[in-house]
Amino acid sequence: AGQTSVTIRYQMGTGVFDAKMTTQPITVHPVPTVTVTNGTGGGSYIPGTEVTVTANAADDQIFWSWRGLPEDIEITEGSAFAPSMTFVMPKKDVKMRAVIATIELAQPQGDGTASNPFEIGTMGELYWFQRFVNGALTAEDITVEPTAACAKVVKDITVNADLLDSDGMPAQTYGLAKWTPIGMDAPYTGTFDGQNHTISGICYDPQSAVSSPYAGFFSSLGEGSGTICNLTLADSYFCAPIEMENAYTGGIVGQVPLGSTVENCHFNGTVTTGDSEGRDGMGGIAAINRGVIRDCTTKGKVYGYGFNVGGIAGYAYRDVREDDEGGEVIGCVNEATVGTTMTLDDSLQFTSGGIVGASSSGIIRDCCNKGDLTSIWVVGGIVGQIEGTNAAVIRCWNEGRIERGYGAGIVSKLGTYASIDNCYNAGVASYAGIAATFQQGHNTISNCHNVGEITRYAEYPICGVPSGSNITIENCYYLGTAETDAVVGTTYKPAAEFRNGTVLDLLNSGDNAGNWKQDTQYPVLAELYTIVVDTINIKGITAPIAGEAPVITGITTDTPGITLATIQWQKSGGVILNSSDQFEAGQTYYLYVRYEVADG
Repeated sequence: AGQTSVTIRYQMGTGVFDAKMTTQPITVHPVPTVTVTNGTGGGSYIPGTEVTVTANAADDQIFWSWRGLPEDIEITEGSAFAPSMTFVMPKKDVKMRAVIATIELAQPQGDGTASNPFEIGTMGELYWFQRFVNGALTAEDITVEPTAACAKVVKDITVNADLLDSDGMPAQTYGLAKWTPIGMDAPYTGTFDGQNHTISGICYDPQSAVSSPYAGFFSSLGEGSGTICNLTLADSYFCAPIEMENAYTGGIVGQVPLGSTVENCHFNGTVTTGDSEGRDGMGGIAAINRGVIRDCTTKGKVYGYGFNVGGIAGYAYRDVREDDEGGEVIGCVNEATVGTTMTLDDSLQFTSGGIVGASSSGIIRDCCNKGDLTSIWVVGGIVGQIEGTNAAVIRCWNEGRIERGYGAGIVSKLGTYASIDNCYNAGVASYAGIAATFQQGHNTISNCHNVGEITRYAEYPICGVPSGSNITIENCYYLGTAETDAVVGTTYKPAAEFRNGTVLDLLNSGDNAGNWKQDTQYPVLAELYTIVVDTINIKGITAPIAGEAPVITGITTDTPGITLATIQWQKSGGVILNSSDQFEAGQTYYLYVRYEVADG
């Protein structure tokens, strides 16, 4: 401020003249500032520029709203009720505060050991357990290793009531308790038993990269240990982190390593991605499965920019070089809408499936898809793609709609040394009834049927590969009035023969007896795994001896009320041994017994 003299020289061409003038008083205003309490983004900003502020709400805190904003503030992204918002800097200072409530943590009963697990019955106890396992708090009276702490749920728990709207997205952004996955920094090796209770309203949607690529209600189980069982998650939302190139997100857990198990768990909600980059994987139960997933279900949506997307697991893997028994998905049902937003422009061979997106030497058995699949490219009612030694899809069926891409009722793409056995399609597929394409061959399709509609290629009622390809097809049937394909091993049958037991008898012929039963319109798979008996005594088993044939005669039971209906020797992959086969040294064999109970 004040007065001063200024000399101004004008020079035009070669002419120069000077002028002297006296200025008026000048007032210099400082650059306005933003002050943020309970958040980030404060500082000095030139008026008219955009300012982004973010609330600092920990995983045991709830963001409600921003206070102190000028009434005439121009918000360009988010809102006063969004934990992250952007506004145009006014010509004055802004002092704002994030209103945050803290969840009251409570230490559960128990000491976390297997014999005395923590008993979780409230939201405060649930968040205490999460923070304890993740190392964010300690308890002087607890000696168990945090990542190995065992827990059981003793009551239904609601974290965020009415979390999702009709589109499967969070209905609001404020007043939400956010979730950090259990085992985020170290795999969880304990047992978490839901005891058939329901936890509702879990919300996980980080806006930036986090410490682990695996996310879900749990991040990752430990290799060789770690169990999640008897749990239902409902009305819940899991979104892969933004700004993370490869993220693997599941509704129950991000990763199931070899030797760990997820059993009798059920997810109803949304699993999605927050960006359109990288090779993200998503699954309604788990993104990656190297262990065992058994008797699980998914409802809602599993959908986003994902490389491998599955209603139950995004990717299943078994290392046959180590002769492990991982990568199994057994007895699971998907009713969720499944799909990826990737397009052919992304130059990636992405896969999606009603049960598993892609399987490498994994085993998918006794699973059913009832959900619609909306992806293009490689998309199957059960699995998008299977490959690898002993990779198999056994006793599975599809009732959903797959109306785009290389859509097949069971498997879209067969890799190498893979098999499909005792499966059927009763849904709608765009390309083929059972399998659409193959990569290199050495595959088998056996004892399957298709009664579903093929919308684009009626000439592929079973398989979209020509005769003479390096694939074996046996004992397969499709609904029709005449032969519509030229594939050896497939036969059309009219509706009457699907209804009257003719097709049933063909499917149950030979060593395949007992796998099928007659429904009103067509054969369906017999329920081989629904009866549970505490103890069955089986006698007369002769241990496998290399070079000798498998023997089942003389195998009996003395358990009252039990009759042995089917006895089979099988090797890895569910391959059934015939009486002409011989046991091989170094191979693992299983004795499969189907039994009947006297009272039905």
